[in-house]
Amino acid sequence: MRETSQMKTITIELNKIKPNPFKKFIKNGKLDEEIISKLMEGYKQTTFHMNLKARENKKKEVELVYGHHRLEAAIRVFGKTHEIKIDVYSLKEFSDEKMLLDMIRENLTQRGEYYRDMADCVMLAKRCGDSALPKVFLLIHLIS
Repeated sequence: MRETSQMKTITIELNKIKPNPFKKFIKNGKLDEEIISKLMEGYKQTTFHMNLKARENKKKEVELVYGHHRLEAAIRVFGKTHEIKIDVYSLKEFSDEKMLLDMIRENLTQRGEYYRDMADCVMLAKRCGDSALPKVFLLIHLIS
């Protein structure tokens, strides 16, 4: 029997969206200014492409799964209090392991150089528990 999703779409100010808890372990959480600049130019010419996904953590905060560069570019173009609609999932649907794996998967396809260092991937996977290790290695193998 298939469970129904606990996803909800909410309206939220950009500055209220917290980063993925694992983002700080990739380049110390620093974002690439060149990528942000390119995204900003695109947003100025068109609009903010919201392809963002989030979860609600135990403190009821909204944590971004992936899209940290897109979020930062949108804040710089539209302002911190600009509101967007975002799909927010429950902790049950987005465990720490899923947050890690989805962030790695998204970024390997976009900016693989940040994630190809096996030591970083192993360290991140260990933070989620040993069950994440084979999944991280498989992702790297499939996408590389």
